[in-house]
Amino acid sequence: MVHYASRCVRDTFVTMQVTAISNPRHPLWRWRITDYAGELIEESRDGFPTIASAVAAGTKRMVSMNVVDRSESALAPWTVRHGWTGKRRTAS
Repeated sequence: MVHYASRCVRDTFVTMQVTAISNPRHPLWRWRITDYAGELIEESRDGFPTIASAVAAGTKRMVSMNVVDRSESALAPWTVRHGWTGKRRTAS
């Protein structure tokens, strides 16, 4: 299971994010900090009993790092096709 958190600073969206992760072999939650391109920046060694506590600790760590994410998105930007109205055609 995965849970994401990011932060907003002075009306600017920060593209780094904290992800809470867990698996059946290691049931405690851990946090991971990744950049906009999906590259792993840092991961916790400690386990947390809840998603919320893992995300809170990871967010606190991310803020304390005070780094600027200059990566490019791993995903291609969405483009709108010309003439697309958002409605599906129906058979007549």
